Amino acid sequence: MPRQKGFSLSEETKNKISNALKGKSKSLEHNKKVSDALKGKYMGANNSHWRGGLTTNKEHKRLRMKKYKAERRLKTKGLSIKIIQLVYEDNIKRYGTLTCYLCELPIDFGNDQLEHKTPLCRGGNHEYLNLGIACKKCNNRKYNKTEQEFRLSLLGNYQEKIR
Repeated sequence: MPRQKGFSLSEETKNKISNALKGKSKSLEHNKKVSDALKGKYMGANNSHWRGGLTTNKEHKRLRMKKYKAERRLKTKGLSIKIIQLVYEDNIKRYGTLTCYLCELPIDFGNDQLEHKTPLCRGGNHEYLNLGIACKKCNNRKYNKTEQEFRLSLLGNYQEKIR
């Protein structure tokens, strides 16, 4: 029932309400544990909500980028400069200019990417025969398909456009 203007509670009623609310509130010990947990004192690897403590969005992005770069270094670990140079030189010898091996169109400077014909996630490797130079557009469209799967998907898209 809403209180009316000018209406005040007696001390006895205030004490009853206060005691009733005390039973529902958490203990001081519980509040301290929650506070410490939010500060990262009690969270650990076993806790399902552990994220390394509280971080700002900017810190979180920086940490994600650091992890991503470390993973990329591991993926290119077996790749040598000599192999990369060979792939680029052979591409230029074959086509006369830097050309995408998927769409066979010349590539503008800066739009070229070293590409795995069989992706690493599908059992590919860093050997010379598994590498090619692709334009960004083709490389992004190919994603994690093998070269044969990519060419079949292009053929399927072409046939659908004809119909």
